Amino acid sequence: MEEIKATHVYRVCAGTGDTWNVFADSCRDSVASFHDKSEAVRHALRLARGHSLREAVTYPPARRASAARTPAR
Repeated sequence: MEEIKATHVYRVCAGTGDTWNVFADSCRDSVASFHDKSEAVRHALRLARGHSLREAVTYPPARRASAARTPAR
């Protein structure tokens, strides 16, 4: 029988100014913030596919939002 994995939902929402925030499940604090919507969506998809937060952040610094947050351990 196949084991059922825990399912996590990630949302991308418009932030203040020109930022896009990624939220995990029903958390009030964002996991990361990006200036580019497509980067935020890509990040959320990687997280949803089971990549850890550390693995999901593989973008060059110039493409990531300067206000991107590092997740707490």
